[in-house]
Amino acid sequence: AMTLTGDAVPRTWDGEAGRINDEMIAKYISDFQEMIFLACGPIGFMEDVKKVLEAQGVDVKARFRTERFV
Repeated sequence: AMTLTGDAVPRTWDGEAGRINDEMIAKYISDFQEMIFLACGPIGFMEDVKKVLEAQGVDVKARFRTERFV
């Protein structure tokens, strides 16, 4: 799921808005154990996503890929 964050989310955006959280992820994923997760963003964001996935029982070493930027 793509999401936009910050104050400048265009009114025309019809996707998710705000930080990714457990409710947002659960809305799109029913079986966390079968997925490979890819996230891209700043370091704080990546750590938040990792925590959400770990809380869902995801083996983040095996199933979580990242592309970080600062």
